[in-house]
Amino acid sequence: MIWLCIAFRFIKAMGAAVSPQQYKGYTVWGFAKGLPDGHFDSSGSVSKDHLLIGASDDLGTYPTFESATQRGIDWAKAWVDRHGVAF
Repeated sequence: MIWLCIAFRFIKAMGAAVSPQQYKGYTVWGFAKGLPDGHFDSSGSVSKDHLLIGASDDLGTYPTFESATQRGIDWAKAWVDRHGVAF
C-alpha cells in the first residue's frame, strides 16, 4: 500500500490522472497526462497485491482524458491476458 501512496504523489506532481479497474485479479491502471495543447498522453500499468508488475511506455496522444485513460486500461488488460498466468 505504501508504494501506491508514493506513486499517487508522483503522478499528482507530474500533472497526470489515473483510473484503476479490477481485471482477472489484477489492478489495471490508465494514465492520462494533460498537454498544453489540450490533448492527453496515455500510458498504463498493472499491479497485483500492491506490487507494480507491468508498465507501458508512452501509448500515444489522445484528444480526451477518457480516451487516453481507456487506452491505458486496454493496454493493461492485454498485458494481463498475455502475462497474467505467470504471476
